[in-house]
Amino acid sequence: MRTPIFLFPLLLLAPLRLVSAPVASVDLFVATDCPIANGYAPEIERLHLACREKGIPFRLVFPDRDLTEEGVKQHLADYAVTAPFVIDRDRALVKRAAATTTPEVVVFDREGAIAYRGRIDNRYSDLGDRRGTVTEFYLRDALDALLAGRKPPVARTEAIGCLIELP
Repeated sequence: MRTPIFLFPLLLLAPLRLVSAPVASVDLFVATDCPIANGYAPEIERLHLACREKGIPFRLVFPDRDLTEEGVKQHLADYAVTAPFVIDRDRALVKRAAATTTPEVVVFDREGAIAYRGRIDNRYSDLGDRRGTVTEFYLRDALDALLAGRKPPVARTEAIGCLIELP
């Protein structure tokens, strides 16, 4: 059966709707030697899977020029994390996001502007001060707001963890 000629314009337009930019993207700055970042591994995996389900790009950023790809893959396997990653050897992503700490999450909106930067949640109120129960979910709240077409309720929190060393 032949496709009627009047359907061709509709067929040509259909792919254009599929290439729109995602509502947000997530860069999560982590380090292999940061105990706080490593302690978040189960939550990082949950967040990665939730973002993937919602069509939100999510990646781990390792700001360490001495890491190897094989070393990062082994580290992620050791902690059962399947998220994609990039090694930011020249700290270009650190500079773009103004990240200072691991773990620190940066959410970019559709236009590439920073919509949220800071802690994943309020598990830590200070170095060494870990809560038994998390009560604030900053990253999840920011993503939910962006998915609903709103600005995140909190745009910035202070990340608590290990300092990102700049060259």
